[in-house]
Amino acid sequence: MGRDTPYLPDEIIQEILKRLPVRSLIRLQCVCKYWKNLIKSPSPSFIDENLRHQNPSLLLWQRDIFGPLRSQFRRSGPLLLRSIDSEMHIGKVQSPPLLSPWWNVCIVGSCNGLVCVGINESNMSAFLVWNPATGDARRIPRTKSYELDVWDCSGFGFSTIANDYKIVQVYDEDAKARISSIEVYSLNTGSWKEIELGPIKDAIPYGESITFNGCIFWEGIKVEEEEEGDDDYLIVSFDIAKEVFTFIPGLREVGNIQLTVYNDKLAILSMTLQNYLHINLWVFEEGLGSSTGRWIPMKKYIGFPHLDTFRIPITIWRNNEIVCTTLQADESRIRFFTKEGETFTIPGYYVNVFNHVESLVPVGISHC
Repeated sequence: MGRDTPYLPDEIIQEILKRLPVRSLIRLQCVCKYWKNLIKSPSPSFIDENLRHQNPSLLLWQRDIFGPLRSQFRRSGPLLLRSIDSEMHIGKVQSPPLLSPWWNVCIVGSCNGLVCVGINESNMSAFLVWNPATGDARRIPRTKSYELDVWDCSGFGFSTIANDYKIVQVYDEDAKARISSIEVYSLNTGSWKEIELGPIKDAIPYGESITFNGCIFWEGIKVEEEEEGDDDYLIVSFDIAKEVFTFIPGLREVGNIQLTVYNDKLAILSMTLQNYLHINLWVFEEGLGSSTGRWIPMKKYIGFPHLDTFRIPITIWRNNEIVCTTLQADESRIRFFTKEGETFTIPGYYVNVFNHVESLVPVGISHC
């Protein structure tokens, strides 16, 4: 190479590329063969460094208002996604391969840039693990038949201890609100296995899950057969590495709740029907993943009567803003609130909102 030819060592080039947004990296694959190989088949350390430099985003799951009636009242329907980045720019998300735009699906969760989608069609019962940034997808057949109208609970997450992404599927095959079996899928091994029920045999997890600190969490009810009508509300925790369930005491008399994460701690957003303008934030202190610990009230977000809307909290974004869906007679919106007031509004009809981050994480073997 001549003296006057500009040159950067490979190590410097890698350090620069690690800090770029994933979408920019995808475009830069055409610069040269070395860059293409580096981005298309990145090393585990490159993936991890790049992931740490990405800004948080949100996935907005649009409701298909012209779709079948069942998708209007359930957290399922065609996969119509939009994204919003840290600069509040809204974009359309390309549908994943291996998925018909008319199939009825549900989003199980988002973790480190991977999205897990449950396919609920009668002729195809499967999961899809998908990276929206790279477009890669992997279809995972279920081992048991699944019907849309049967109660179902699933979760998706990553454990640094196990160095593995896993899907958890809880079955109630007799539709008696009693767990009959639990299966866990490992992306590393590419296989399902059935695990022991343990303490969860006396509980009913429900609702959307969240993933945090190597665990998957759901709301739940502990059912005591001897004492009808005296069910205990709790939080169900699944340790992804150990593949065991534990319980966290729930909050009583706080109205509707939504699990979330705040300041790297498990948290709850709560709202009462009697005072729907107020949203309370609770954080769980100590004993994460066990029966010890307690919920600490942290903040109260006070609404504005002139908005005349019914707000349902969904999640916390950027550790400061509460994302809500608001219901009015003629419209539905996604609204962002801080303690000081409303910051941003997105019109439209949405099924749900998910915290997300773009990444180069592959849909195959784990990256670490």
